[in-house]
Amino acid sequence: SSPNRRQAVMYLAQLKDLRSRHRVVRLLAKDSSLAVRCQAAKALGELPSSTNSHEALMSALKQKNLGVRKCAAMALLNQGQTQPAVRAMLPLLDHADGTVRSRALDVLTSAGAVVKGALPAMRKQLSRESNHLLKARLAKLVRDLEAI
Repeated sequence: SSPNRRQAVMYLAQLKDLRSRHRVVRLLAKDSSLAVRCQAAKALGELPSSTNSHEALMSALKQKNLGVRKCAAMALLNQGQTQPAVRAMLPLLDHADGTVRSRALDVLTSAGAVVKGALPAMRKQLSRESNHLLKARLAKLVRDLEAI
């Protein structure tokens, strides 16, 4: 079942068993459950990066489901692969759906100073943002980055 597979992936991540990495990569790419795919991305973020895991996370950044994309971006951040995560999330700040913009902002905020180069795009989005909560979060991120 999906909850059992998700739980198994969590345990594999906690064990940091590199021999299980190929199974986790396969789950990220092909599992029918969004929760399992997201957990697989998180698990890969806890393991040392490899070519296969990096490629799987990069591919997951293009999946239709934004939750999986966010999990993949956060996993890349955990592995120190900040640029791909930031490049994948920046365009989503302009998405029509506020939930999408919020998830992208979560990742960008987690990336820290690395996103400083994206300040012009964030300032532009700040002037267009209609959601007051998102506008406040984005304004704080911009202020924090400007202070660096």
